[in-house]
Amino acid sequence: AMILQMRDLEPGFLPSLRYISNTAAALPPAHIERLRCLFPGVRLYSMYGLTECKRCTYLPPEELDRRPGSVGIAIPNTDAFVVDDHGQRVPSGVAGELVIRGPHVMQGYWRNEAATERALRPGPNPWEKVLYTGDLFRTDEDGFLYFVGRKDDIIKTRGEKVAPKEVEAVLHAHPGIT
Repeated sequence: AMILQMRDLEPGFLPSLRYISNTAAALPPAHIERLRCLFPGVRLYSMYGLTECKRCTYLPPEELDRRPGSVGIAIPNTDAFVVDDHGQRVPSGVAGELVIRGPHVMQGYWRNEAATERALRPGPNPWEKVLYTGDLFRTDEDGFLYFVGRKDDIIKTRGEKVAPKEVEAVLHAHPGIT
């Protein structure tokens, strides 16, 4: 979180601040703890979004402690679901590509038909497209989304597929690493 990089931050700074949102990825637990310390009255929203459709999921503040690492559920008027390599929805707990459907999904990449065809596919209605994000997610049993990694960012080691995000989570959890 960029706000944590500001110098001389002390609890009570910006006392009228009511909301903080993060849209890059789920906030690490250490960042959540620090933000809560600095801004005790703030409602903290962990969100997920990307350039092609901006914000598309949010984690309600009351779910932060119950669902660490989650970026939540789809924002209103948006569908967010996880599919396999054949475009079929996968059950909870299974990683697959996140697909976004909604009015804020881009129309295409400027002068790049090949990239547009890879990212946008026909939606359930003849006039719409859905966005294949290239990001791997899984859902929990309640439908909350968890970022796993990028489809093109998977490392294969000793016959196992490992997402760098999983390695990062282990490193964030280690007390000797800040």
